[in-house]
Amino acid sequence: MSALPIEPAAPANEPRDTRLRRLRMRSMRRGIKEMDLILQDFAQRRLADMSDADLALYDRLLSENDHDLYAWVAGRARLRANRIFTDEGEPQWR
Repeated sequence: MSALPIEPAAPANEPRDTRLRRLRMRSMRRGIKEMDLILQDFAQRRLADMSDADLALYDRLLSENDHDLYAWVAGRARLRANRIFTDEGEPQWR
């Protein structure tokens, strides 16, 4: 029996414009309305200017639980370092 991946993998060799559209859609179709609004606004303003590495990090961020993300965005909690971020710390685009 094969195990399902924990987070969906981005299609191999996905064109940048396709990736941007996919990330924008994932940003506005969340589990809670607050995160829909926050991430949709962020995606509209910032995704086009992000590097491929930052887009990959953002893609992973979207796999996190909405309640955990909201607590992080609201400044009430930190995301666990082993989940998204490395020793390099938080991304500059927060």
